[in-house]
Amino acid sequence: MASIFGARELGFSQTEMIGCFLMIQAVAFFGALAFGYSADRFSHKKSIAWTLGVYIGVCLWAFGMRTKGQFWVLGAVVGLVLGGSQAASRSLLALLTPPEHSAQIFGFFALTGKLSTVIGPVLFGALAQIYDLRTAVLSLSAFFAAGLGILYFVREPTSPPTPLH
Repeated sequence: MASIFGARELGFSQTEMIGCFLMIQAVAFFGALAFGYSADRFSHKKSIAWTLGVYIGVCLWAFGMRTKGQFWVLGAVVGLVLGGSQAASRSLLALLTPPEHSAQIFGFFALTGKLSTVIGPVLFGALAQIYDLRTAVLSLSAFFAAGLGILYFVREPTSPPTPLH
């Protein structure tokens, strides 16, 4: 979705997009390390909430973005929270999951991730077709806000589940 937006709205070439995505992946590595520390120090839930808030801000910023430079800066911000949100989410799920159900829960987690890679782009494309790319990007903030709302009701355990023997 970002590559379509970058190419159509900002005139990025394929080479520029590849460079930007490589930068995002490099920053994501450091973001995962930083958010791992944050999750240990503050909590997994707070770290995830922070990343969701940043993603909402990214969507709002992208809606008004006009330059390639802004896209690169926004890409770095996305990279920072990309690795962190994934790592903190898996860690929180591990804390919440009873060991005897870990295969089922993590299987379901993987399935929902794969479903989102289908449903998200289809919905994004439909909204871009009906409205425009900027409105489609802005609409993504509603999904992040919904995730933040659901996260509010998650009770983070004070100790990890007892391992099976």
